[in-house]
Amino acid sequence: MPFTEKRAEVIREIRQFFLEKDRGILVICMGISLFFWLLVKLSETYTTEKRLRFDFTHPVSKTVYPLPPEDLKVEIQGKGWELMVESFKGGSYLIEYDLREEVYLEVNPTFLRNQLKGLLSSNTININSFNSDGFVLFLENRVKKKVPVLLRDHLTFAPEFHLQGFKEVTPDSVWVSGPESKLDELNVVETAWIPEEELKSSKTYVVALQLPEPEFKVDPPQVEVYVPVEQYTEKQFFVPIRVKNPPRDSMQIFPKKILVTCVIGLSQYDQVSEKDFKLEVDIAKAALSGSKTTVPIQLTQYPIFARDVNFSPKSVEFFLIAQ
Repeated sequence: MPFTEKRAEVIREIRQFFLEKDRGILVICMGISLFFWLLVKLSETYTTEKRLRFDFTHPVSKTVYPLPPEDLKVEIQGKGWELMVESFKGGSYLIEYDLREEVYLEVNPTFLRNQLKGLLSSNTININSFNSDGFVLFLENRVKKKVPVLLRDHLTFAPEFHLQGFKEVTPDSVWVSGPESKLDELNVVETAWIPEEELKSSKTYVVALQLPEPEFKVDPPQVEVYVPVEQYTEKQFFVPIRVKNPPRDSMQIFPKKILVTCVIGLSQYDQVSEKDFKLEVDIAKAALSGSKTTVPIQLTQYPIFARDVNFSPKSVEFFLIAQ
């Protein structure tokens, strides 16, 4: 190897040695700086909020009403290292209290401060404030009753498809338990809304039940909703007109049959005939003046599963023939 190349290689090795040594020193200096920066920051005073949760011990036959608010919070103040220790406990404090010998409990800032003293990791942490001035809890008898389920939905159907029969809710009634004073006012339990959907076939939904009071418990907590769907088609009939209260004189009506149009599910299509429809005219309600007049037609009978029943014309003419 020529002398110049060997010298250049030695220079590179020396430079690399000092470069690596400088980098190590830089890392050590940064670590020391970070350590002292953390000490300074953790020695400063900070405030933070934590949520308060409750767990009451009471007889099984009793219940707490109303329940404590879920958004109840406490603001605490302390050194950075103290609040860091508090953060390791989670985002909330659990207050446990025995209500077996109580009829009611007044929860106010003084009560909460006393309960939190044993939960804080340091007695130098200050409790600044709560986001509530207080509330009162009562211990009531827990009762239960059976309540019907009310279905709520926004279901729609695809073109030419309709509901076949009725929507079925299983079970149609549920057991609800809760404080006696509030359960007396509960008459139905509503389902959560079933979202809008254009159905082309029958479908079963599992739907949660919605309770107006958080103190209530429902069994079961959800129901099944069966929505029977089928395709519909149009069908037409010529239905004869029935005459009520005919006059003593001879009478002729025109026309004697009326075209009836309806929409029928395919499963019922062959089972429906003109005998399932009844069209009537009441002569007693017609103004009998002259030898020719008209009277409106009334649809008095049709199958319950028939949809969009229509007929034309809407009236008939009748002629009186004197004897």
